Amino acid sequence: MSVWVLHGVSLPEARAADMLLRLPLGEEEDFTDAVSMPELRQRLKARHPEAPPERINIMAEGMWRFTHGIGVEDILAMPQPEEEMVAFAQATGAVRYVAEEGGAGHYALPVRLFAARVPVEKFGRRAEVFTRRRHA
Repeated sequence: MSVWVLHGVSLPEARAADMLLRLPLGEEEDFTDAVSMPELRQRLKARHPEAPPERINIMAEGMWRFTHGIGVEDILAMPQPEEEMVAFAQATGAVRYVAEEGGAGHYALPVRLFAARVPVEKFGRRAEVFTRRRHA
């Protein structure tokens, strides 16, 4: 089991205990079937031919981390800056791609959302983990 801090995850108003959590990966095509980082990089480069190699690497690393790193039973800590709280959930399945009308889609993770939230200030000197945003 791992613990992940997921910045940029907005929780919907209606929060069910079991839900599909929309991941902040943009509206890419479905890359969940990529079997290696080199394959993912190649597919991203084909999709974004104008992007420099550094950008492709950053995109691939972030996407791989989400689509292949998060496992069932992993704990997710999701800072909610507007509330100055941290929400928690547990992954209950693998990341999946949810197709939408018009060809677009998004990545989602099945989770069990915990009811309790913790004020960021309760983390003391470690609160910065939840207040600073690292770019993927």
